[in-house]
Parts: sequence; C-alpha cells; structure tokens
Amino acid sequence: MPQIILGQPHAFQPYGATELIDGYWGVGMNDCAILTRSIKPGGPTWTTFGTAPPENFGPSGRQLDARAAFGGVYYSPTPTVNANATQSLLFYGTVTAYSGNFAGFLTMADATGANNSNSFQRNGTNTEWNLYVSGGVGASSATDPVLNAARPVCVLLTSSTHWGSSVWVNGAKFLSAAGTGAAVTGCRVVVFGERTASASFASKGTCALRAHWNSRGMTDAEAHALTKNPWRIFQPRLRRYAFGVAGAAATFNAAWAMGNSVIQPGTTNA
Repeated sequence: MPQIILGQPHAFQPYGATELIDGYWGVGMNDCAILTRSIKPGGPTWTTFGTAPPENFGPSGRQLDARAAFGGVYYSPTPTVNANATQSLLFYGTVTAYSGNFAGFLTMADATGANNSNSFQRNGTNTEWNLYVSGGVGASSATDPVLNAARPVCVLLTSSTHWGSSVWVNGAKFLSAAGTGAAVTGCRVVVFGERTASASFASKGTCALRAHWNSRGMTDAEAHALTKNPWRIFQPRLRRYAFGVAGAAATFNAAWAMGNSVIQPGTTNA
C-alpha cells in the first residue's frame, strides 16, 4: 500500500485537498493511497536526527524548517517494504546548504541503514551529486539544480526493478542508473540525510511536502508530471459507470455511488 506523508495545508494545494488528508482516496497515480499528516497520532513514527527541525509556516504553508542547523527526519513505513527494492520518494521545498563530503538529501535505505541503499547525496569531495544504488555510485553530475535558498525545488528519487533508478528535478531527469537499492525487509526513509541519518552528512533547507510510495516505481511520464506539479497527487480520479436499458430491473445504491459519475445508457467507461 503506498503511503503519502505530508504536512498541514499548503497554499498551492487544490481546493478540497486538505479534507482528504486523513482518508482513503484514489489519487492521480495510485488507487486507495493512504494520506496522513506527518504529526498525526498513530501515523508513521518520525524520528529526528541532528538538530530536530521545527515546524513553521513558509510560502507553501506548513513546513519542516531545517535551515538553522543540520538535522532532518526519518521514518519506517507501515506496512514495511517486503523484500522489495521498488519504491519512490518525493520532496518539495528548498535546499540551502550541505554539511560537506557525502552530505545526504533523500535516501531509501534498509531499516539498519546499510550501505546498499538507494540515495541521492553529495560525493566524497562535495563537488558533485551522486545517485547511489546497491553496489555503489550509479550516476553522478557536477551540475547542481537543487541548491537554491530562494526558490523551491521538486525532487523525486525513484527505483524500480524493471527500469532502474533515477532522480528527477522540476520536471527533468537529472540522473539515472540501471541498478536499484537492495531488496529489503524493512525500510528507512530519510529526508535531509543519508543512510545513517547523521547530522555530519546532511543538508539544510525546508520541506513542505514529502511523499513515499513503498512499493511503487515511477515511469518517466509519471516522474515528469509529479515533479512539474506535485499537487497533482490530490487530483481525484473520475469513475464512470454505465447502466443498460434492457434486461432485468437494477437497484441503485446512492451511498455507494457517492463521488462517482453516473452517466447515461450507452456511454462507455473512460
């Protein structure tokens, strides 16, 4: 079951999105996704590392604010990934600084933070970005499309056993590799850090939206769409049902049909 983790209402969410946060809903790319507030009791247990980032309000609404000191958050999804290297992690916010060599940003590690993780972090000399897969560096680039204190970025780290791993930034594929992270029986999802969740290897910034799919890799088309407009995950999926005019009489359950589109006979599903 995919799990979407987000903060309180944001200025750029579509109208009505906040009412869906604590329920089941068919979002743009997943049926029956679970949406929860990051601070909701009984939801995913977030653990802070380094200097715990406070929650405050920014241009996009409520956010984690890790600009003052190095620190971030990590959590283990429930249910956990079951021997599955296929997963995706979406971030929307700002990145303002790196701690130095091997500074982490987004990581999908195993529960113990082993070194076979899927991560997006700086290299050993803090001169380029690395996409890590099981076995080491899968791809790297000296270009930095992420660091910008004034302008938010939308970054997706996605991994699939079918087509490998990639990092997307603001609608464009930045890095890609044939490998994935190792298949795991538990998962540690880290924001503003790397597999060990240490302030010594961290990034600073703000985070207005973080979303994790614990068994879902994104295609190029989906990754492009998500990182161009991350709020599309709240777009409801229209369901149409056709009723024939011949045959035995049918019953109609109004409660069941709530939220669905009942159309005229002869219209096909879309």
